[in-house]
Amino acid sequence: MTLQQPENDQATDEQLVAQIAAGDEQSKAAFFMLYERYERLTLAFIRTRVARSDADDLQQEIWVKVWGGTATFQGGNYRAWLLTIASRHIIDHYRKQRRMHEATSDFDEKAAPTEDTPLDVIIDQEVKRVFASCLERLDQPSKQVVQRRLVGDPYDDICKELEITEAKAHKLLFHAKAQLRTCVEVNSQ
Repeated sequence: MTLQQPENDQATDEQLVAQIAAGDEQSKAAFFMLYERYERLTLAFIRTRVARSDADDLQQEIWVKVWGGTATFQGGNYRAWLLTIASRHIIDHYRKQRRMHEATSDFDEKAAPTEDTPLDVIIDQEVKRVFASCLERLDQPSKQVVQRRLVGDPYDDICKELEITEAKAHKLLFHAKAQLRTCVEVNSQ
């Protein structure tokens, strides 16, 4: 069976999902067509449910899940499937926050602080070294977006300085996160 390769924005969601599931060289292009088609919808959906400071990062995490979960799409309403993933991820986000809050509220402030062992310090330094090395391997625009997001700069400021659209900044960060994750995993073993 030959899949119809989406050549333009006229491809249906189902055609694009089938192309992504095929895992060939056209899958990335198909994924980004879906991303461009729905990224504003998902971001608006997220921003109505979480703090604005968390929205951009959740957007990226959700699209990573979409990329990895495309094989679970059974057909039908892609938009509903996508927003279900977003809803579940937002719920998980709040669960994590609650667990972190509970863990910190149970912390006994009178307890002696634990000191890092020399091994902990060495491991921490190695992780930082590997991450810095991987960051240097990124192309300049991706590297700038990552560095600016790491210090908490909002997308608006980043886009103005780099003279790019918000969609382009999201794409750069999405690709950069995947590259960094792979690079750190490979170089940490």
